[in-house]
Amino acid sequence: MVVDRSTDHENSPALRIYKELRNRICLRVYKNGEILKENEIAQEFSVSRTPVRESFQRLKLDGLIESKKKVGTVVKGIDDETIYELYEIRVNLLDHVANESKENYNENDIQKMENLLQRVDKLSLNKDTAEYWKINDELFSILISVVQNKSLKQLIISLFLQTAKNWAFLLPQIWDRSCEILKQEIERELEFMKVGDKKGVIATWKCYVMASMQYCRSFAKEQSESQKLPE
Repeated sequence: MVVDRSTDHENSPALRIYKELRNRICLRVYKNGEILKENEIAQEFSVSRTPVRESFQRLKLDGLIESKKKVGTVVKGIDDETIYELYEIRVNLLDHVANESKENYNENDIQKMENLLQRVDKLSLNKDTAEYWKINDELFSILISVVQNKSLKQLIISLFLQTAKNWAFLLPQIWDRSCEILKQEIERELEFMKVGDKKGVIATWKCYVMASMQYCRSFAKEQSESQKLPE
């Protein structure tokens, strides 16, 4: 689970709906601008509209949805340039995380990382974008677990989820390379965890966020140039 809320119950309807809607948005099952209707979602999950509203509040806090007058609740769209700005903020915040965090990664985190590594090995055999997202999401949860400042943590979560939407859009077109990058990141962060080097883990994390930003920029530029008509 990405969001850190100690008062939430793991099986609460609001949390269950939040996580499912968040996954659908990040995997682009729900497109930018798509209207999310409380009554339809309540019927799908067999709940009242109250937990749906609660899940909407969390998604708004994450920056994934917004309310529009005379329209309703819609999936929030972000232009490419803003995406790159969010990536840059993520990179800068990770320097602060390395210095602010008092906790270190533990044996349980190491075990989780090793499990992720086994799962990512299977990704190249089948283009399971949902599994790719789950691995990336769980990796993020492990990495951010050392952050105690709740406001900082929520900001990092929001930035992660908003930029994840952009990566999901590119994923089918750059599948093999994406799987390779994800495996490399987990391997290198795991090495630092095993020797108790938290700053090494976060520095590696930062490098891969920067690499993701540059890769997205390069790919977008290539696509734009390939679509230009010859003079």
